Amino acid sequence: MKREVKLSKLAIVLLIIIVLAVMAGIFSSISSYRAFEKVEKSINDMNNLRNQSQYIKDTTGEVCDMLRRYVFTGEKKNKDVYEKELYGKTRESALNKLEKIGLTKTESNKILEAKEISDSLVPKEQSAINAVESNDKSLAQSIIFSREYVESQEKMDSLIDEFQEDVVTRSNAEIVEVKKELQSLILRTIFILSLLIILTMIEYTVIKLKIVIPINKVEKHFSRIASGDLRTSIDVEESKSEIGMLVSSVKKMQDMLLNYIDLIDSTLTSIAKGDLRIDIEQEFIGDFKSIKTSLESIINSFNDDFYEINLSAEQVASASEQVSAGAQALSQGATEQASSVEELASTINEISDGIKQCADSASLACEVSDQSALQVGFGSRCMDDMMTSMGEISEKSNEISKIIKTIDEIAFQTNILALNAAVEAARAGQYGRGFAVVADEVRSLAGKSAKAAQNTAILIEEAIKTVENGVKIAEETAKALDLVVNDVEKTTNYINGISSSVHSQEIAITQILSGIEQISIVVQMNSATAEESAAASEEMSAQAQILKELVEKFHLKESEIRKSSWI
Repeated sequence: MKREVKLSKLAIVLLIIIVLAVMAGIFSSISSYRAFEKVEKSINDMNNLRNQSQYIKDTTGEVCDMLRRYVFTGEKKNKDVYEKELYGKTRESALNKLEKIGLTKTESNKILEAKEISDSLVPKEQSAINAVESNDKSLAQSIIFSREYVESQEKMDSLIDEFQEDVVTRSNAEIVEVKKELQSLILRTIFILSLLIILTMIEYTVIKLKIVIPINKVEKHFSRIASGDLRTSIDVEESKSEIGMLVSSVKKMQDMLLNYIDLIDSTLTSIAKGDLRIDIEQEFIGDFKSIKTSLESIINSFNDDFYEINLSAEQVASASEQVSAGAQALSQGATEQASSVEELASTINEISDGIKQCADSASLACEVSDQSALQVGFGSRCMDDMMTSMGEISEKSNEISKIIKTIDEIAFQTNILALNAAVEAARAGQYGRGFAVVADEVRSLAGKSAKAAQNTAILIEEAIKTVENGVKIAEETAKALDLVVNDVEKTTNYINGISSSVHSQEIAITQILSGIEQISIVVQMNSATAEESAAASEEMSAQAQILKELVEKFHLKESEIRKSSWI
């Protein structure tokens, strides 16, 4: 096994170097930022110094200009501006700002010297103002334009210009120094970034060579193992590194799996050959213990099962012989039972034929009885119709009697009228003779009508009596017919009952015949089934013998072998 630096240590070293490089880069960045701030501050200070010094110079020049104007013009406003600038302390404020910004000793001396010159000119300027106020402008002008005053003014401006040049020179020098420092920082930053890039590339290369490529090989190796190739080899050397230790563990796992699979294969091969006397002595570790437990359970289960199968085969063979004997006896009994059933069916067929004849006769009698009942009913209805007609005749006769009575009354009235007419004709004398003749004729006709009406009434009374006698006879005849109809209906009901009973018996006999036929079929099926059972029992006995012979091919453990009843 090769001795290599562990990847974790190498990664820690590279990480420390990268962290240091990053910290250096951060420091360089901060330093660069500060350098930029210095440059910016130097430029700002230079500008402020130049601005403030220029302000002092401009203010001094403006004061001189106001004073000169006042000397020439005597205008008070020029004096006010001068005094405001002089006593307003604006130049002192500008000087204080210069001191706060920061000055070198030379710069400070020059600005102070310029201030002293400016202060020394104030008494002369005051003398010039006093001269103007005394209306002595020539004196004032001689003071302002004197050689000493002008030289002092020029010297003060020269000092301020030198001050500005010194400030610019100093600021430029500081900026140059800061730029040099900034360039150095930039170079260091570039170096650190380059170092970071190189370290990153080195780390990437190391990770790829020492981790990614070996892990890819391990992954492909596991894929081949997952596809069932446990005898494949891995192209990664074992070492003390993490990947090397992983490869070593993979190889150990592969060897262990091969060992387990070979043991399982040999065990299953022995079982397939019928040798169930094997014992698994190799130890299985971890979760693989369940495999050993399962194999031992399978072997023990096969031993127990084949022993039970052997016993079951013996029991099946014995039981099949008993079933065969019982089936043969059942077949013989079923054959005898089938013969008895056929005789019973023949007898019931004869009974069924007799019942059918009775049913036919009962049906004919029922039909005749129904026809008689119809005829008697028809006669009864005819008698009812005749009685109804005779009743109507009696009613009509009564009505005719009433009409005849009316005719008789009319004849009686007519006769009375004729008598009255004759009396009136007699009274009329000769003029009433014709009317008297007519009255006689009318009375004669009225008498004949009355006589005819009486004769008709007598005949009608006799006819009514005859009709009443006929009605009585018809009523008695109708009662007799009603009795006959009732008797015929009872007879028909009796015959219908007999026919229904015979029909029910016929249906019952048919059902009995159907049941006997089914019994016959069942008996025949029982006979066939018994014969088939006998044949199947013999076949089962033969199969049990074959099964026992097959089981005897397996070599069981000594503790599981039992002497069977066949040995």
